Amino acid sequence: MVDLILTGAEILTPRPSCADSLALAQGKIVKLGTQTEIISLSNTKTRIISLQGQTLVPAFFDTHAHVLQTGLDMQLTPLYEVNSRQELIERMRSCPGGFSTWVGGIGFDETRFADQQLPTKADLDLISLKDPVFIIRRDHHSLVLNTKAMETLNSQALSRSENLGIFRAQRNSEIRKKILSLIPAEDKRTSLHLAAKVAVSKGIGTVNALEGGDLFMNDDLLLIRDYAGSLPLNLIIYPQVKDPDWVAEHLGACRLGGCLLLDGSFGSRTAALSSAYQDEPENCGMLYFSDDELFYLVEKAHLMGFQLSFHAIGDRAIEQIIKAYKRALKLHPRADHRHRIEHCELPSPEQIHQIAELGLHLAVQPTFEHFWGNAGAMYEIRLGKRYLATNPFKTLMAAGIILGGGSDSDVTPMDPLLGIHSAVNHPKPEQALDVCEALELYTSQAARLNFLESQTGTLEEGNVADLAVLSQNPLTSPRESLKNIEVLATIISGDIKYSRLDCML
Repeated sequence: MVDLILTGAEILTPRPSCADSLALAQGKIVKLGTQTEIISLSNTKTRIISLQGQTLVPAFFDTHAHVLQTGLDMQLTPLYEVNSRQELIERMRSCPGGFSTWVGGIGFDETRFADQQLPTKADLDLISLKDPVFIIRRDHHSLVLNTKAMETLNSQALSRSENLGIFRAQRNSEIRKKILSLIPAEDKRTSLHLAAKVAVSKGIGTVNALEGGDLFMNDDLLLIRDYAGSLPLNLIIYPQVKDPDWVAEHLGACRLGGCLLLDGSFGSRTAALSSAYQDEPENCGMLYFSDDELFYLVEKAHLMGFQLSFHAIGDRAIEQIIKAYKRALKLHPRADHRHRIEHCELPSPEQIHQIAELGLHLAVQPTFEHFWGNAGAMYEIRLGKRYLATNPFKTLMAAGIILGGGSDSDVTPMDPLLGIHSAVNHPKPEQALDVCEALELYTSQAARLNFLESQTGTLEEGNVADLAVLSQNPLTSPRESLKNIEVLATIISGDIKYSRLDCML
Protein backbone atom coordinates (compact mmCIF):
# COMPACT_ATOMS: atom_id res chain seq x y z
CA MET A 1 0.00 0.00 0.00
CA VAL A 2 1.29 3.47 -0.88
CA ASP A 3 1.32 5.66 2.24
CA LEU A 4 2.26 9.04 0.81
CA ILE A 5 2.42 10.61 -2.63
CA LEU A 6 4.27 13.85 -3.35
CA THR A 7 3.30 15.34 -6.66
CA GLY A 8 3.77 18.48 -8.74
CA ALA A 9 7.43 18.90 -7.79
CA GLU A 10 10.68 19.66 -9.54
CA ILE A 11 12.64 16.54 -8.60
CA LEU A 12 16.43 16.46 -8.37
CA THR A 13 17.86 13.03 -7.70
CA PRO A 14 20.29 15.05 -7.13
CA ARG A 15 20.64 15.32 -10.92
CA PRO A 16 17.63 16.72 -12.83
CA SER A 17 14.78 14.23 -13.30
CA CYS A 18 11.92 14.07 -15.78
CA ALA A 19 9.67 12.78 -12.98
CA ASP A 20 7.46 15.24 -11.10
CA SER A 21 5.94 12.87 -8.53
CA LEU A 22 6.92 10.00 -6.28
CA ALA A 23 5.24 7.42 -4.06
CA LEU A 24 6.38 6.32 -0.60
CA ALA A 25 5.49 3.13 1.24
CA GLN A 26 6.82 1.70 4.49
CA GLY A 27 9.55 4.32 4.67
CA LYS A 28 10.89 3.76 1.15
CA ILE A 29 10.56 5.26 -2.31
CA VAL A 30 8.54 2.83 -4.41
CA LYS A 31 8.04 4.77 -7.62
CA LEU A 32 9.04 7.96 -9.45
CA GLY A 33 7.09 9.13 -12.46
CA THR A 34 4.53 11.54 -13.83
CA GLN A 35 1.64 12.78 -11.71
CA THR A 36 -0.82 10.54 -13.58
CA GLU A 37 1.37 7.45 -13.13
CA ILE A 38 1.97 7.99 -9.44
CA ILE A 39 -1.57 8.95 -8.43
CA SER A 40 -2.80 5.76 -10.11
CA LEU A 41 -0.99 3.87 -7.32
CA SER A 42 -3.05 5.51 -4.56
CA ASN A 43 -5.95 4.11 -2.59
CA THR A 44 -8.38 5.54 -0.05
CA LYS A 45 -5.74 5.55 2.69
CA THR A 46 -2.98 7.23 0.66
CA ARG A 47 -2.13 10.81 1.59
CA ILE A 48 -1.53 12.93 -1.52
CA ILE A 49 0.36 16.22 -1.19
CA SER A 50 0.79 18.67 -4.05
CA LEU A 51 4.07 20.57 -3.84
CA GLN A 52 2.95 23.08 -6.47
CA GLY A 53 6.25 23.36 -8.27
CA GLN A 54 8.55 23.33 -5.26
CA THR A 55 11.79 21.35 -5.44
CA LEU A 56 12.34 17.88 -4.01
CA VAL A 57 15.88 16.68 -3.27
CA PRO A 58 17.42 13.87 -1.21
CA ALA A 59 17.65 14.82 2.45
CA PHE A 60 21.10 16.20 3.10
CA PHE A 61 24.01 14.65 4.97
CA ASP A 62 26.30 16.52 7.30
CA THR A 63 29.45 14.40 7.23
CA HIS A 64 31.23 16.21 10.06
CA ALA A 65 29.37 17.66 13.04
CA HIS A 66 29.81 17.65 16.80
CA VAL A 67 26.15 17.26 17.70
CA LEU A 68 26.33 17.35 21.48
CA GLN A 69 28.60 20.39 21.49
CA THR A 70 26.33 22.09 18.94
CA GLY A 71 23.42 21.76 21.34
CA LEU A 72 25.48 22.82 24.33
CA ASP A 73 26.61 25.93 22.46
CA MET A 74 23.00 26.95 21.99
CA GLN A 75 22.99 27.60 25.74
CA LEU A 76 26.14 29.79 25.66
CA THR A 77 26.48 33.47 24.79
CA PRO A 78 27.13 33.77 21.01
CA LEU A 79 30.26 35.78 20.27
CA TYR A 80 30.59 35.14 16.54
CA GLU A 81 30.01 38.75 15.50
CA VAL A 82 31.84 40.67 18.23
CA ASN A 83 34.51 43.00 16.89
CA SER A 84 36.49 43.94 20.00
CA ARG A 85 37.32 42.68 23.47
CA GLN A 86 35.16 45.47 24.95
CA GLU A 87 32.19 44.38 22.87
CA LEU A 88 32.82 40.78 23.96
CA ILE A 89 32.83 41.83 27.63
CA GLU A 90 29.62 43.84 27.23
CA ARG A 91 27.89 41.00 25.39
CA MET A 92 28.80 38.51 28.13
CA ARG A 93 27.62 40.90 30.84
CA SER A 94 24.30 41.68 29.17
CA CYS A 95 23.50 38.16 27.98
CA PRO A 96 25.28 35.64 30.22
CA GLY A 97 24.90 32.05 29.03
CA GLY A 98 26.35 28.91 30.53
CA PHE A 99 25.67 25.94 32.76
CA SER A 100 24.89 25.85 36.46
CA THR A 101 27.21 28.42 38.09
CA TRP A 102 29.44 28.73 35.02
CA VAL A 103 29.27 31.65 32.59
CA GLY A 104 30.27 30.72 29.04
CA GLY A 105 30.58 32.20 25.59
CA ILE A 106 31.24 30.65 22.20
CA GLY A 107 32.62 31.67 18.82
CA PHE A 108 34.91 34.66 19.31
CA ASP A 109 37.46 35.33 16.58
CA GLU A 110 40.23 37.74 17.49
CA THR A 111 41.06 38.37 13.82
CA ARG A 112 37.93 40.57 13.86
CA PHE A 113 39.53 42.77 16.53
CA ALA A 114 41.57 45.83 15.52
CA ASP A 115 44.66 44.56 17.38
CA GLN A 116 43.99 40.87 16.54
CA GLN A 117 44.99 39.88 20.07
CA LEU A 118 43.33 37.11 22.07
CA PRO A 119 41.29 38.10 25.14
CA THR A 120 42.92 37.24 28.49
CA LYS A 121 41.77 36.32 31.99
CA ALA A 122 42.02 40.02 32.88
CA ASP A 123 39.33 40.77 30.28
CA LEU A 124 37.13 37.94 31.56
CA ASP A 125 37.60 39.09 35.17
CA LEU A 126 35.76 42.25 34.09
CA ILE A 127 32.76 40.03 33.34
CA SER A 128 32.76 38.41 36.77
CA LEU A 129 35.13 37.85 39.66
CA LYS A 130 32.78 35.58 41.64
CA ASP A 131 31.65 33.24 38.81
CA PRO A 132 33.91 31.02 36.70
CA VAL A 133 33.90 32.33 33.12
CA PHE A 134 35.10 30.61 29.95
CA ILE A 135 35.01 31.59 26.30
CA ILE A 136 35.78 29.25 23.39
CA ARG A 137 37.35 30.41 20.14
CA ARG A 138 35.34 29.81 16.98
CA ASP A 139 37.59 26.94 15.85
CA HIS A 140 37.45 25.26 19.31
CA HIS A 141 41.23 24.94 19.42
CA SER A 142 41.71 27.74 21.95
CA LEU A 143 39.82 28.92 25.01
CA VAL A 144 40.22 31.55 27.71
CA LEU A 145 39.42 31.30 31.45
CA ASN A 146 38.99 33.99 34.07
CA THR A 147 40.77 33.81 37.40
CA LYS A 148 37.84 32.14 39.18
CA ALA A 149 37.60 29.45 36.46
CA MET A 150 41.29 28.66 36.74
CA GLU A 151 40.92 28.34 40.52
CA THR A 152 37.77 26.18 40.18
CA LEU A 153 39.45 23.80 37.73
CA ASN A 154 42.75 23.90 39.63
CA SER A 155 44.38 24.72 36.30
CA GLN A 156 48.02 25.39 36.99
CA ALA A 157 49.54 27.53 34.28
CA LEU A 158 52.38 25.85 32.38
CA SER A 159 53.31 28.66 30.00
CA ARG A 160 53.24 32.40 29.64
CA SER A 161 50.01 32.35 27.64
CA GLU A 162 48.36 30.07 30.21
CA ASN A 163 49.30 32.59 32.90
CA LEU A 164 47.12 34.95 30.89
CA GLY A 165 44.26 32.43 30.96
CA ILE A 166 44.77 31.29 27.34
CA PHE A 167 44.80 27.55 26.67
CA ARG A 168 45.58 26.13 23.23
CA ALA A 169 45.99 22.79 21.45
CA GLN A 170 46.05 19.78 23.80
CA ARG A 171 45.78 21.93 26.93
CA ASN A 172 42.63 23.42 25.44
CA SER A 173 41.24 19.89 25.13
CA GLU A 174 42.05 19.10 28.77
CA ILE A 175 40.23 22.20 30.03
CA ARG A 176 37.18 21.63 27.79
CA LYS A 177 36.81 18.10 29.11
CA LYS A 178 36.92 19.33 32.71
CA ILE A 179 34.17 21.84 31.98
CA LEU A 180 32.06 19.25 30.12
CA SER A 181 32.37 16.85 33.05
CA LEU A 182 30.49 19.36 35.21
CA ILE A 183 27.41 19.47 32.95
CA PRO A 184 24.51 17.20 34.10
CA ALA A 185 23.43 14.36 31.79
CA GLU A 186 19.92 15.78 31.46
CA ASP A 187 21.33 19.05 30.10
CA LYS A 188 23.30 17.02 27.57
CA ARG A 189 20.19 15.10 26.43
CA THR A 190 18.40 18.41 26.01
CA SER A 191 21.36 19.65 23.96
CA LEU A 192 21.15 16.66 21.62
CA HIS A 193 17.48 17.33 21.01
CA LEU A 194 18.11 21.05 20.35
CA ALA A 195 20.82 20.27 17.81
CA ALA A 196 18.72 17.61 16.06
CA LYS A 197 15.81 20.04 15.79
CA VAL A 198 18.06 22.56 14.05
CA ALA A 199 19.43 19.87 11.71
CA VAL A 200 16.06 18.71 10.41
CA SER A 201 15.00 22.33 9.90
CA LYS A 202 17.95 22.59 7.49
CA GLY A 203 16.91 19.53 5.47
CA ILE A 204 19.41 17.17 7.09
CA GLY A 205 18.45 13.51 7.35
CA THR A 206 21.77 12.00 8.44
CA VAL A 207 24.59 13.40 10.55
CA ASN A 208 28.02 11.93 11.13
CA ALA A 209 28.25 12.70 14.84
CA LEU A 210 31.92 13.07 15.77
CA GLU A 211 31.90 12.67 19.53
CA GLY A 212 34.10 11.75 22.49
CA GLY A 213 37.88 11.75 22.61
CA ASP A 214 40.33 14.54 23.32
CA LEU A 215 37.95 17.38 22.49
CA PHE A 216 35.02 15.93 24.40
CA MET A 217 34.28 13.00 26.78
CA ASN A 218 34.10 9.27 26.09
CA ASP A 219 31.23 8.86 28.56
CA ASP A 220 29.16 11.11 26.32
CA LEU A 221 29.42 8.50 23.58
CA LEU A 222 27.37 6.15 25.73
CA LEU A 223 24.78 8.84 26.40
CA ILE A 224 24.53 9.58 22.67
CA ARG A 225 24.33 5.88 21.83
CA ASP A 226 21.42 5.41 24.21
CA TYR A 227 19.57 8.60 23.23
CA ALA A 228 20.08 8.63 19.44
CA GLY A 229 16.96 6.57 18.74
CA SER A 230 14.72 9.26 20.22
CA LEU A 231 16.04 11.96 17.91
CA PRO A 232 14.21 12.96 14.69
CA LEU A 233 17.12 12.13 12.36
CA ASN A 234 19.77 9.49 11.72
CA LEU A 235 22.96 9.75 13.78
CA ILE A 236 26.02 7.81 12.65
CA ILE A 237 28.50 7.97 15.51
CA TYR A 238 32.19 8.42 14.76
CA PRO A 239 33.88 7.76 18.12
CA GLN A 240 36.92 9.99 18.50
CA VAL A 241 38.61 7.43 20.71
CA LYS A 242 42.18 6.13 20.60
CA ASP A 243 41.21 2.69 21.93
CA PRO A 244 39.58 0.45 19.28
CA ASP A 245 38.91 -2.23 21.90
CA TRP A 246 36.83 0.22 23.97
CA VAL A 247 34.86 1.19 20.87
CA ALA A 248 34.20 -2.43 19.92
CA GLU A 249 33.07 -3.29 23.46
CA HIS A 250 30.83 -0.29 24.12
CA LEU A 251 29.56 0.71 20.69
CA GLY A 252 29.96 -2.39 18.55
CA ALA A 253 30.82 0.10 15.84
CA CYS A 254 32.73 -0.41 12.62
CA ARG A 255 34.06 3.16 12.65
CA LEU A 256 36.75 4.96 14.61
CA GLY A 257 37.78 8.56 14.36
CA GLY A 258 36.49 11.90 13.23
CA CYS A 259 38.27 14.66 15.08
CA LEU A 260 41.02 12.40 16.25
CA LEU A 261 43.37 15.33 16.06
CA LEU A 262 46.65 15.04 14.19
CA ASP A 263 47.00 18.82 14.37
CA GLY A 264 44.98 21.92 15.26
CA SER A 265 43.63 24.78 13.17
CA PHE A 266 44.85 27.72 11.10
CA GLY A 267 42.96 30.18 13.29
CA SER A 268 44.78 29.09 16.44
CA ARG A 269 48.06 28.62 14.52
CA THR A 270 48.18 24.98 15.63
CA ALA A 271 47.63 23.28 12.25
CA ALA A 272 50.90 21.56 11.31
CA LEU A 273 52.58 23.28 8.34
CA SER A 274 55.73 22.47 6.42
CA SER A 275 56.74 26.14 6.67
CA ALA A 276 55.94 28.81 9.22
CA TYR A 277 52.82 30.90 9.66
CA GLN A 278 52.86 34.21 7.82
CA ASP A 279 51.97 36.15 10.99
CA GLU A 280 54.10 34.09 13.41
CA PRO A 281 57.38 33.29 11.63
CA GLU A 282 58.79 31.03 14.35
CA ASN A 283 55.69 28.79 14.43
CA CYS A 284 54.94 25.85 12.12
CA GLY A 285 52.08 24.50 14.22
CA MET A 286 52.28 21.08 15.84
CA LEU A 287 51.64 17.38 15.37
CA TYR A 288 49.69 15.74 18.18
CA PHE A 289 50.86 12.16 17.44
CA SER A 290 54.32 10.77 16.83
CA ASP A 291 54.59 8.72 13.64
CA ASP A 292 54.92 5.50 15.66
CA GLU A 293 51.91 6.26 17.86
CA LEU A 294 49.76 7.02 14.85
CA PHE A 295 50.78 3.95 12.89
CA TYR A 296 50.17 1.67 15.87
CA LEU A 297 46.59 2.99 16.16
CA VAL A 298 45.94 2.93 12.41
CA GLU A 299 47.27 -0.60 11.98
CA LYS A 300 45.34 -2.01 14.94
CA ALA A 301 42.01 -0.46 13.99
CA HIS A 302 42.51 -1.27 10.31
CA LEU A 303 43.07 -4.94 11.17
CA MET A 304 39.88 -4.89 13.27
CA GLY A 305 37.95 -3.85 10.17
CA PHE A 306 37.17 -0.29 11.22
CA GLN A 307 36.66 2.56 8.81
CA LEU A 308 39.15 5.15 10.08
CA SER A 309 39.07 8.91 10.07
CA PHE A 310 41.54 11.55 11.28
CA HIS A 311 41.52 15.35 11.50
CA ALA A 312 44.39 16.74 9.41
CA ILE A 313 44.36 20.37 8.29
CA GLY A 314 47.95 21.42 7.55
CA ASP A 315 50.10 19.80 4.88
CA ARG A 316 52.43 18.28 7.49
CA ALA A 317 49.52 16.51 9.23
CA ILE A 318 48.09 15.40 5.88
CA GLU A 319 51.47 13.88 5.02
CA GLN A 320 51.56 12.03 8.33
CA ILE A 321 48.15 10.37 7.90
CA ILE A 322 48.81 9.49 4.26
CA LYS A 323 52.00 7.67 5.30
CA ALA A 324 50.18 5.81 8.09
CA TYR A 325 47.33 4.71 5.81
CA LYS A 326 49.76 3.77 3.03
CA ARG A 327 51.85 1.62 5.34
CA ALA A 328 48.81 -0.13 6.86
CA LEU A 329 47.30 -0.84 3.43
CA LYS A 330 50.60 -2.15 2.07
CA LEU A 331 51.03 -4.55 5.01
CA HIS A 332 47.36 -5.50 5.24
CA PRO A 333 45.56 -4.88 1.93
CA ARG A 334 41.83 -4.32 2.24
CA ALA A 335 39.43 -3.55 -0.58
CA ASP A 336 36.96 -0.66 -0.28
CA HIS A 337 38.13 0.52 3.14
CA ARG A 338 36.96 4.12 2.58
CA HIS A 339 39.31 5.48 5.23
CA ARG A 340 38.77 9.21 5.63
CA ILE A 341 40.66 12.41 6.22
CA GLU A 342 38.66 15.17 7.89
CA HIS A 343 39.23 18.70 6.54
CA CYS A 344 42.38 18.11 4.44
CA GLU A 345 42.56 21.84 3.84
CA LEU A 346 46.05 22.37 2.47
CA PRO A 347 47.09 19.28 0.49
CA SER A 348 50.02 19.50 -1.91
CA PRO A 349 49.65 18.26 -5.51
CA GLU A 350 51.64 15.13 -4.63
CA GLN A 351 49.44 14.50 -1.59
CA ILE A 352 46.33 14.79 -3.76
CA HIS A 353 47.79 12.15 -6.07
CA GLN A 354 48.50 9.83 -3.13
CA ILE A 355 45.04 10.33 -1.62
CA ALA A 356 43.49 9.29 -4.93
CA GLU A 357 45.85 6.34 -5.31
CA LEU A 358 45.03 5.03 -1.81
CA GLY A 359 41.28 5.39 -2.31
CA LEU A 360 40.88 7.73 0.66
CA HIS A 361 37.67 9.71 1.10
CA LEU A 362 37.56 13.30 2.37
CA ALA A 363 35.04 15.01 4.65
CA VAL A 364 35.33 18.68 3.66
CA GLN A 365 33.77 21.93 4.89
CA PRO A 366 33.06 24.42 2.08
CA THR A 367 31.73 26.99 4.54
CA PHE A 368 35.28 27.47 5.82
CA GLU A 369 36.04 29.21 2.53
CA HIS A 370 32.90 31.34 2.86
CA PHE A 371 33.98 32.61 6.27
CA TRP A 372 37.79 32.69 5.99
CA GLY A 373 38.93 32.07 2.41
CA ASN A 374 38.54 35.47 0.79
CA ALA A 375 41.45 37.84 0.16
CA GLY A 376 42.35 39.64 3.36
CA ALA A 377 40.49 37.15 5.57
CA MET A 378 41.90 34.81 8.21
CA TYR A 379 43.47 32.25 5.82
CA GLU A 380 45.54 34.92 4.08
CA ILE A 381 46.50 36.52 7.41
CA ARG A 382 47.76 33.19 8.72
CA LEU A 383 49.11 31.60 5.53
CA GLY A 384 50.10 34.42 3.20
CA LYS A 385 49.97 33.34 -0.46
CA ARG A 386 49.29 29.74 0.58
CA TYR A 387 45.68 30.77 1.19
CA LEU A 388 45.22 30.47 -2.59
CA ALA A 389 45.72 26.69 -2.25
CA THR A 390 43.24 25.96 0.55
CA ASN A 391 40.31 23.56 0.03
CA PRO A 392 40.97 22.74 -3.65
CA PHE A 393 37.62 20.99 -4.20
CA LYS A 394 37.62 21.00 -8.01
CA THR A 395 41.16 19.64 -8.18
CA LEU A 396 40.33 16.92 -5.65
CA MET A 397 37.22 15.84 -7.56
CA ALA A 398 39.09 15.89 -10.86
CA ALA A 399 41.56 13.43 -9.31
CA GLY A 400 38.66 11.03 -8.69
CA ILE A 401 38.54 11.55 -4.92
CA ILE A 402 35.17 11.18 -3.18
CA LEU A 403 34.28 14.26 -1.12
CA GLY A 404 31.45 14.53 1.41
CA GLY A 405 30.23 17.90 2.64
CA GLY A 406 29.92 18.81 6.30
CA SER A 407 29.79 21.80 8.60
CA ASP A 408 32.13 21.00 11.50
CA SER A 409 29.27 22.36 13.59
CA ASP A 410 29.52 24.01 15.99
CA VAL A 411 32.45 25.74 14.23
CA THR A 412 30.13 26.73 11.37
CA PRO A 413 26.34 26.20 11.25
CA MET A 414 24.69 22.93 10.25
CA ASP A 415 23.36 24.35 6.98
CA PRO A 416 23.97 22.30 3.80
CA LEU A 417 22.54 25.02 1.57
CA LEU A 418 25.16 27.43 2.92
CA GLY A 419 27.73 24.71 2.21
CA ILE A 420 26.44 24.28 -1.35
CA HIS A 421 26.52 28.06 -1.81
CA SER A 422 30.09 28.15 -0.49
CA ALA A 423 31.30 25.35 -2.80
CA VAL A 424 29.72 27.02 -5.85
CA ASN A 425 31.02 30.47 -4.88
CA HIS A 426 34.50 29.35 -3.80
CA PRO A 427 36.75 32.44 -3.40
CA LYS A 428 39.24 30.80 -5.78
CA PRO A 429 37.10 30.47 -8.95
CA GLU A 430 39.18 27.63 -10.37
CA GLN A 431 38.16 25.50 -7.34
CA ALA A 432 34.44 26.30 -7.51
CA LEU A 433 32.03 23.39 -8.10
CA ASP A 434 28.98 23.49 -10.32
CA VAL A 435 25.63 23.27 -8.54
CA CYS A 436 25.08 19.57 -9.32
CA GLU A 437 28.53 18.71 -7.95
CA ALA A 438 27.85 20.75 -4.83
CA LEU A 439 24.49 19.03 -4.29
CA GLU A 440 26.18 15.64 -4.63
CA LEU A 441 28.69 16.70 -1.99
CA TYR A 442 25.85 16.71 0.55
CA THR A 443 23.80 13.81 -0.85
CA SER A 444 25.08 10.98 -3.06
CA GLN A 445 28.80 11.47 -2.44
CA ALA A 446 28.27 11.94 1.28
CA ALA A 447 26.34 8.66 1.31
CA ARG A 448 29.41 6.95 -0.16
CA LEU A 449 31.54 8.15 2.75
CA ASN A 450 29.13 6.17 4.93
CA PHE A 451 28.79 3.03 2.76
CA LEU A 452 25.13 4.00 2.25
CA GLU A 453 24.98 4.72 -1.48
CA SER A 454 22.70 1.72 -2.10
CA GLN A 455 20.21 2.92 0.52
CA THR A 456 20.06 6.71 0.55
CA GLY A 457 21.60 9.90 -0.85
CA THR A 458 19.62 9.66 -4.11
CA LEU A 459 15.92 9.59 -4.95
CA GLU A 460 15.70 6.14 -6.48
CA GLU A 461 13.13 3.38 -6.27
CA GLY A 462 13.93 1.12 -3.32
CA ASN A 463 15.91 3.76 -1.42
CA VAL A 464 14.97 4.99 2.02
CA ALA A 465 12.51 7.88 1.78
CA ASP A 466 14.78 10.65 3.09
CA LEU A 467 13.79 13.86 1.29
CA ALA A 468 13.83 17.63 1.62
CA VAL A 469 11.49 20.17 0.04
CA LEU A 470 13.16 23.42 -1.06
CA SER A 471 11.60 26.78 -1.84
CA GLN A 472 13.59 27.09 -5.09
CA ASN A 473 15.44 24.86 -7.52
CA PRO A 474 19.19 25.30 -6.86
CA LEU A 475 19.95 24.49 -10.51
CA THR A 476 17.98 27.49 -11.77
CA SER A 477 18.66 29.90 -8.89
CA PRO A 478 21.30 32.64 -9.14
CA ARG A 479 24.65 31.34 -7.87
CA GLU A 480 25.05 34.27 -5.51
CA SER A 481 21.76 33.57 -3.69
CA LEU A 482 21.91 29.80 -3.18
CA LYS A 483 22.33 30.31 0.57
CA ASN A 484 18.95 32.07 0.64
CA ILE A 485 17.00 29.01 -0.53
CA GLU A 486 14.72 27.82 2.26
CA VAL A 487 14.01 24.31 3.49
CA LEU A 488 10.23 23.94 3.62
CA ALA A 489 10.01 20.34 4.83
CA THR A 490 12.15 17.35 5.78
CA ILE A 491 10.97 13.74 5.48
CA ILE A 492 12.99 10.93 7.07
CA SER A 493 12.12 7.27 6.42
CA GLY A 494 8.80 8.44 5.03
CA ASP A 495 7.83 10.45 8.13
CA ILE A 496 7.46 14.22 8.06
CA LYS A 497 9.91 15.44 10.71
CA TYR A 498 9.80 19.16 9.88
CA SER A 499 7.46 21.27 7.82
CA ARG A 500 6.57 24.88 7.17
CA LEU A 501 3.99 23.87 4.56
CA ASP A 502 0.30 23.99 5.46
CA CYS A 503 -0.34 20.99 3.21
CA MET A 504 2.05 18.88 5.33
CA LEU A 505 0.89 19.88 8.79
